[in-house]
Amino acid sequence: MLGKSDCEHVLVSLPVRQRFGDAEAVPCLMTSLALDCATLEQCGARLGESRYVWLDFVLPDGNERTIRALGEVATRDAERDVYRVRFKHLFPDHRRRVESFLRSRVATSVAA
Repeated sequence: MLGKSDCEHVLVSLPVRQRFGDAEAVPCLMTSLALDCATLEQCGARLGESRYVWLDFVLPDGNERTIRALGEVATRDAERDVYRVRFKHLFPDHRRRVESFLRSRVATSVAA
């Protein structure tokens, strides 16, 4: 299993639906992914001052089932519209899929 110290950020370009509390889900773009966090861009400053956010996204791993993660906004650069979100909760099967995806991407980049 990947540990936090072993987990490298993988560059991605994944559409994400973000939801704060009971608010309607809005789109943004995930540009990097690690086992414990992700970077979001193009959120249109919709993150505001919210602390927690649900993220729904689909990995390009052949499985079309949505990954759902509860994240805590760790850093925000509203001027550049870039946010780092630390995962507070990933369902166990979702965590395994993210871990497998990261392993395959790291292995692919090492082989290249």
